[in-house]
Formats: sequence, structure tokens, C-alpha cells
Amino acid sequence: MNGGRCTVHRSPFTDSLLALLGKVSYLGRQGIPTRRSVNYDREFLTGTVGVLILSLLSERAMYGYEILQEAERRSAQQFRMKEGTIYPALHQMERAGLLKAAWRDSDNGRARKYYSLTAKGRRQADSKRKQWESISAAMRAILGEAHG
Repeated sequence: MNGGRCTVHRSPFTDSLLALLGKVSYLGRQGIPTRRSVNYDREFLTGTVGVLILSLLSERAMYGYEILQEAERRSAQQFRMKEGTIYPALHQMERAGLLKAAWRDSDNGRARKYYSLTAKGRRQADSKRKQWESISAAMRAILGEAHG
């Protein structure tokens, strides 16, 4: 901690995620008038997109746009990214040896670049999931309704 702020260790991977997060549009719950859209800052979300990608690809190989659609679907349209914003993160993760990519035909016959996890990527996905679950439980305990 430095003056009440956490120090973020910068790397090409986190720089790529920061650039990606700058383009991500997070929307608050729709249809609930008491809720407003939430604007998350970059520091708060550093690494979130990486966890999202690793988590989805731990289930099956997907192409970039499919990852965006699945994230939007599972989050009830609260997590939205523009189509072209995920590719820098995917390419960086591929260069880091976390992902491998292969061209193949999708269900509609169109050639798409599918991404899947490498062994290193699987280990990273497992580690990130455990970290996310631990920090989420701790934050729920701190921010829980009993304290608010």
C-alpha cells in the first residue's frame, strides 16, 4: 500500500488489459429504476477481463466474438464489450503462452479463429478462479447487508 493505494505491477499483459478495459462499457442492471449504470475505474478492474477470458475458455474453445456474446449473456447484459476490443487481450494472452489459436469453420460454415487454453493457461485459469472466489467471499463478508 502506498498512501492508501495499491500498487499495480505493470506488464505488457496488464497494459493490454488496461487498454481493453478503457473501451469496455459496463452497464448497471436494466429495468430496475433505482439502479444506475456503474462506471468502474481501470484500477478496480485490472485483470477482470483476463479472468473472464480464462474462465470461459476453460469450458470450451471459442472465437473472439463468441466470448463477448457469452459474457453478455451470462451477465444478463450487464457486461458489454465492443466487438473489436477483446482481440488485443486474446493476442497478448496467446503470446504469453496461455492460449493457442486455430482456424476452423464455425457452425454456420464461416472460418473463425478459435482460442483454447494451453496447459499453462489451464493452470492460470485455476489459479485466477481460486483467487477470485477468495477475494469475492472476503468482499461479500466486508460489504454484506449486515454491515450496511
